[in-house]
Amino acid sequence: MRRQFILILLCQVFFLDQARAEGATPKASWLYFSPAYDQLSLEETNSPGTRQHFANWSLKSFGLRGGTAFGPWGVEGNVGFSSFDIDSLSPQFPGKYPYRGTRFSIEAMRRLFSSREKFGWNGYAHLGFQSYNLPIVGPEPQAPELGKVRNTGLAIGISVNSYVARNTRIVASAKWLPVFTSTHSLSSASADLKNGLNFEINLGAQYLLDSFWSVGLEGSVRRSKMSGTMRTLAGATSSFEASAGQSGLHAVLGYQF
Repeated sequence: MRRQFILILLCQVFFLDQARAEGATPKASWLYFSPAYDQLSLEETNSPGTRQHFANWSLKSFGLRGGTAFGPWGVEGNVGFSSFDIDSLSPQFPGKYPYRGTRFSIEAMRRLFSSREKFGWNGYAHLGFQSYNLPIVGPEPQAPELGKVRNTGLAIGISVNSYVARNTRIVASAKWLPVFTSTHSLSSASADLKNGLNFEINLGAQYLLDSFWSVGLEGSVRRSKMSGTMRTLAGATSSFEASAGQSGLHAVLGYQF
């Protein structure tokens, strides 16, 4: 984990050194605040046939994204926080299960193509580091425990934008999220985790109010697949498969300078 993180930092330094070598100076910086209406979902199946499934919505989510560009190069950071009250996981134990989610990323950007014409597209490659958590449920069917899986790894993808009117542009991005390490917070069981496909997709539109301020609306989907084995404190072992994710609609307030 430490070696991978150092590798990402070295990549960031290399990209910025390349920008300086090309004589680039900061030409654009941005900061976006985005309150969200998000859904947290999980579908998990254990080998004895136990199945856990929920999909809960919450207005208690928001993100903050900022970055700066040096000619064709750039760097962007993103943090997100969310809070959910998950419905009962078992009829024998009704009630709400609180869940808190966090996400952090830092990415280097390199412009691939650009066009100043109307309906012309601008595209950027992204490479960076991302850490986020997703839900997992312990294997005890009579007393299920809601825990978290923390995934840490790379973010590799592309983003594009295009002005469809003088002050209106559409934005989209897709990223593959290969995982280096996964840790869990379950206290009722140990788990051997294997990660499958992890990805993130965003699509939205922004309207420029003036030279500095903008508003917008974006939709996002982030999904992760996991599998592995769980061992309870009593020694019982079961295999499991899970698909977890967070998706939602984000209102965006931006400031460009």
